Amino acid sequence: MGVLCVAVGLNGAVYSGYISSLQDLSPNFAGSLLGLSNTVATIPGFVAPVVTGSITDGNETVSAWRTVFLISLGTYLVTNIFYVVFISADIQPWNEQHPKNVPDQNYKPPSVILEQEEE
Repeated sequence: MGVLCVAVGLNGAVYSGYISSLQDLSPNFAGSLLGLSNTVATIPGFVAPVVTGSITDGNETVSAWRTVFLISLGTYLVTNIFYVVFISADIQPWNEQHPKNVPDQNYKPPSVILEQEEE
């Protein structure tokens, strides 16, 4: 029970870590990034039970459960190392929207089109 309490307590690091880094990467698209991140983060929610079931089906032994937890550990290590190596706090160039100020030669305001139709 104590380990569970500590684990949930340390969950606060998630909110001061990767979630705030989305705001650092792109203030204009932080909401979209969080939505995309949460979408990808839901994949383990439906993959883990399938993998666990296939490992422990008819084999509910300590060894089988050790394998399940080692897979979980490996997944956490790989994804966290990826985050630590590749994360940046710099605002990304795609954060700023640069409208193209090239006038369209074929554009006519609606009033001009209506005047041409009346003639």
